[in-house]
Amino acid sequence: MLKVGIVGLKRGMTFVDIAKIHPEVKLVAVCDLDESKVEAAAKIEGVEAGYTDYYKFLEHDLDIVVLATSISDHVSHTISALELDRHVLCEVTAVHTIDESELLVNAVKASKGKYMMAENCYFWAFIDSWDKIVRQGRLGEIMYAEAEYIHDVRYLMKDSKGNPTWRASMSPIHYCTHSLGPLLRIMDDRCVSVSGLHTGAKIFPQYSKMDMEVGIFKTQKGAVIKVLAGFALCREPHFHYYSMYGTKGCLETKRPGNGEGTLAYFEDTPNLNGMISLPFNDIHPWANRAWRIGHGTADYLMFNAFVRSIINNAEPPVDVYKALDYTLPGLCAHISAERGGESVTIPDFR
Repeated sequence: MLKVGIVGLKRGMTFVDIAKIHPEVKLVAVCDLDESKVEAAAKIEGVEAGYTDYYKFLEHDLDIVVLATSISDHVSHTISALELDRHVLCEVTAVHTIDESELLVNAVKASKGKYMMAENCYFWAFIDSWDKIVRQGRLGEIMYAEAEYIHDVRYLMKDSKGNPTWRASMSPIHYCTHSLGPLLRIMDDRCVSVSGLHTGAKIFPQYSKMDMEVGIFKTQKGAVIKVLAGFALCREPHFHYYSMYGTKGCLETKRPGNGEGTLAYFEDTPNLNGMISLPFNDIHPWANRAWRIGHGTADYLMFNAFVRSIINNAEPPVDVYKALDYTLPGLCAHISAERGGESVTIPDFR
């Protein structure tokens, strides 16, 4: 049994629930700055200790550290765990600044522990289905793709005392991994340059850095990807949207209000006079119902994939290089937006 410790008991509670039912791990320690959250989680069966000090937490006998902390702490927390040869599953995004990238890569290389970024949308059922369709060649060569993530999280941009949280300082396009991760997985590609633009902050200027931000990316294989992000918007319900255009067909998710599923067109389907609806969503129908813990079945399957990589001594699905492939384009898109849309090269730390 792999001994797991979880840091950050808000988002981290999903991982607590997963660890409680996963047959190959044991939850032994929890950590959070909020003592009341620690006290509550420490009462869970099997938990040996709770901590408010991360570095004391790391002294506990652990195999896996799950980090669900503020983005600005991800790299420092990851490096500290890797230096002790812990395996690290770190929430998105991988880095807070471009300069942190080399520090992260070097720490992963030097450690006996494995590193994976917790990009859960990568594991949605419909993304698996799209991936298989593209592998079958039914879309031909992918030329263009889009993703949107629109979610009003103004309530998370300030704490109970009205002080700005880390989310208030985050540019929307920085949080692009849920958009780029699934697309780049399917396209087997990486972004090499970007032009970005933003709208400024008109809705929630006292906290939000800007309302909406967009990046237009060029990939290594010559495709174009557009990503739109906004987190201080008057729009419900929140949603993810994806579309993909190839030389022989296209795929797109339905917009909220139009039901679940994928709309598709395939040139190789005889007499197809319009888009067809495929009943894909974020749940794998073959999966155990107990696995529907977060984001459909994606959170459980993501965690399980990391555990399997440790047991089998294999490379995790979202390793440090893919983590940076999914993170750095957003950082560069914001740099471009601040420069009026000037093209910015996206570094590769391989």
